[in-house]
Amino acid sequence: MSSTLLEFRGWRRSPMPAVALAAVVAAAMINTAVADPQTNLLNQGCSQYNATNLSDFYTNLNDTLSDLQSQLSGVNTKFATAQQAKGSDPVYVMAQCRDYLSTADCVACFDTAVTQIRNCTGANGARVIYDGCFLR
Repeated sequence: MSSTLLEFRGWRRSPMPAVALAAVVAAAMINTAVADPQTNLLNQGCSQYNATNLSDFYTNLNDTLSDLQSQLSGVNTKFATAQQAKGSDPVYVMAQCRDYLSTADCVACFDTAVTQIRNCTGANGARVIYDGCFLR
């Protein structure tokens, strides 16, 4: 019997169709990545102290969060910091995603964290920790 041909009840056929099918199935499995931003909330906290000028604080907060989202949208950027010190209430923000998250999943986790951290209203300090990222 030849090593490249198989005999099956008197028929001779090549194993190539089976190999080709296996390759197509393997390629399909590799290309069908499932998005998972890992937004299981692990911890959150809000400062007991509030900003003194909420208008300045929210302007600074919005600017820093927008800056962080832009930074994290970059290729292979998993850590970012930003600050705004306009007016009387400066804001310093830091975010980090797990290294194995895709850029899209990192940004999705960050966006979820932003939504959660806004529940702290005027608190001048806050943190949100998810499986895939944290924001403080």
